[in-house]
Amino acid sequence: MSLFNELKRRNVFKVGAAYVVVAWLIIQVVDVVINNIGAPDWVFRVILLLLAIGLPVILLFAWAFEMTPEGLKREKQVDRSESITNQTGRKLDFMIIGVLLLGLGYFAIDKFVLSEGRTTSQAETVNAEESTGATVEAEKSIAVLPLANRSAREEDQYFADGMHDDLLTQLAKIASLKVISRTSVMRYRNTELSIPEIAQQLGVSAILEGGVQRSGDQIRVNMQLIDAETDEHLWAETYDRQMTAENLFAIQSSITREITDALKASLSPEEAARIDDRPTDNLEAFQEYMKGQQLLALRVVPALEEGKSHFERAIELDPGFAAAKVGLANAYHLLFEYAGWPEADSLEPAMVLLGEALESSPDLGEAFMVRGEIHRHHDDLDAAARDFERAMELIPGNAALNHWFSFVREAQGRDDEAYVLLQRAHELDPLSRVIHVTYAAHPFFAGDDEQTLIELERVRTLHPDYPTVYTYLSWIYWSQGNAVETLRASLKAVELDPENTRARFLCYNYLNLAARESALDCISKSQVMKPMEKAFIRILLQLAAGDRDVAQAILDSTADFEDDSQYRHYAALYVGDFEQARPGFEKEYPEWFSGPVPDALKDYQIADAVDAALLLQQSGENERAENLLRLALENISRLQRNHGANAFGFLDVRIYALLGQREQALSALEECVTIEYLSGWPGLKFLPHYDSIRDDPRFTAALARLNAAAELAHKRAVSEGLL
Repeated sequence: MSLFNELKRRNVFKVGAAYVVVAWLIIQVVDVVINNIGAPDWVFRVILLLLAIGLPVILLFAWAFEMTPEGLKREKQVDRSESITNQTGRKLDFMIIGVLLLGLGYFAIDKFVLSEGRTTSQAETVNAEESTGATVEAEKSIAVLPLANRSAREEDQYFADGMHDDLLTQLAKIASLKVISRTSVMRYRNTELSIPEIAQQLGVSAILEGGVQRSGDQIRVNMQLIDAETDEHLWAETYDRQMTAENLFAIQSSITREITDALKASLSPEEAARIDDRPTDNLEAFQEYMKGQQLLALRVVPALEEGKSHFERAIELDPGFAAAKVGLANAYHLLFEYAGWPEADSLEPAMVLLGEALESSPDLGEAFMVRGEIHRHHDDLDAAARDFERAMELIPGNAALNHWFSFVREAQGRDDEAYVLLQRAHELDPLSRVIHVTYAAHPFFAGDDEQTLIELERVRTLHPDYPTVYTYLSWIYWSQGNAVETLRASLKAVELDPENTRARFLCYNYLNLAARESALDCISKSQVMKPMEKAFIRILLQLAAGDRDVAQAILDSTADFEDDSQYRHYAALYVGDFEQARPGFEKEYPEWFSGPVPDALKDYQIADAVDAALLLQQSGENERAENLLRLALENISRLQRNHGANAFGFLDVRIYALLGQREQALSALEECVTIEYLSGWPGLKFLPHYDSIRDDPRFTAALARLNAAAELAHKRAVSEGLL
């Protein structure tokens, strides 16, 4: 008998067919079950492997064994005359037919019953995605890792980094791509993490990596785009070119287009034109520009000043280099913000540069972005919003743009839009310390200190040397009335960046701890305080010591100071020189002193409104004063005394005292004592707001208890090396 006939006689073919049909049915059932219980993908793969291994095993079993009336026996033990393989074969036929009928039934139910439910479910899913802004395009996301410097000279690293920066700038122009920003990807230079691990941390579907090699007047750029899930190459290319500005921009444009094609992202004609734009033909100017951009990203004053000089050099080399003018304008803007440069030396020349840049390059998104931020500094929110909206059309993937725009929307009272922009900025640059610290502080402005502290700790873990983290911590502890922790955070902020304008906050902290000598030393060493502000702190120290005459003399000595008049009118109010104080307040808030009485206050205006009410009372305008005080009370009713960015501290005590509500004022003061609220407590000794309750024994007792708490805090600060 032939082998084929013997296989048929022993039903090997039918057993194999029955096994395949049953295995297929098992696979269908397992697939449904695994999807519903959320089992990992490897479970399904293991089951497939086991079923595949089982086929040859069952075929060998069918060859070697036979079913008999007495049960299963080895085939060689069965007498051929007693064999029932024909009957067994018919049973296998019936089993195969039965399983196939089950399969047909499954397909019928799946098509005509389950498909309707699936369609409904899919529609619901689409609707949910639309409502949350989630689209298929969200999957088209990429992180560009720092380019390796493959040149023999280490000093060429800046060039590789500059190419990396410019490539990110190009990709950020494409609305259909989510591109992780520079500050987040720079952490992965020389990383040992795998591509899938990096992609998971950054939330992207693809990673671009590569290197740059310069040799004489030649350049080689090699790039490879990798699928984050499979770790397979989607695209790779090596560019060998002569070192010219034209060739560099052509390489970047080509890479951008190849990435867009590989990720199947859409590219509009306008976007295509922008990525093909050549900003300068001067290679040396472009190199200076790249150096300046890298220095600005550090956000510390010495680097900002050095970056400014590189942009100036780039413009000298190519007076028509619009992007370099924007870079220089941004350097001026950042020096205004971080170093306290006067507007005449920073924002004014920045606006001139931006006007020149937009005149020659009207679609330069970065120019609209920086100009919008300058408008924000001038409190021209409508102009800022217009510029930011235009910038969003041109460079939608720019994380800083989304970040800055969120401030404008928040100031406009459009909090939901502001938070969406802030979230988007954080997604585009999840490891940016600048954006992360703003994102972390968002709950603080909603009154949630604890969540903010948790998030700031994450920022501090990632960026332990970032001064703004400690500045925010000092603000939180100030709002809580915690003098020691405020001092600790402020000292760290100043240590890390003594030239930062926010470093001035440290000098005020010493007042709460009655650390007079430390306060005087602080203002003498301050690199950012102007003369009037230093005089203001000296006035506060004299008033706290009970020497009003010396405080008045210091104020009189500032008559010729031209800077920071805001401190002068506060100082005049505090020493009781109401005539000198009023013009400053009238200039800042004219609507409070004449015309229709306002019907609402911003939370940040509460303290000034209380001061203005005091001035109005002094001139007999009691009705206007009371209206302001009532408005201030309305705001306070939804805020917290010692939590949140708008914690009101002692403000309600001042309001009730000015309203003549003695009991409410003293009760509020005693609440401050109970929680040992020390932020601004020395003002109880001298501020005229408290004159109506200062002679009350309860006021005297409260002041004594706060003084004792400050002394204990002072001792603790000394013991911990803070004083």
